[in-house]
Amino acid sequence: MPRFRNSVIALLLVFLVVGYGLATFNTFVSLEQGIEAQWAIVEVQYQRRHDLIPNLVNTAKGY
Repeated sequence: MPRFRNSVIALLLVFLVVGYGLATFNTFVSLEQGIEAQWAIVEVQYQRRHDLIPNLVNTAKGY
């Protein structure tokens, strides 16, 4: 019986470690997706500013 009990405990520990690893991995993936979404917002603002530069130049030429 002790051998069986040790095997069950070892198997349980393996499942716990694997489960913890998967949960941690999923957390990192979620965080990375959030970062990429926020960076996309920053890039959109950069592009908008870039697109407005010709208007600013034309306005300055008018003076």
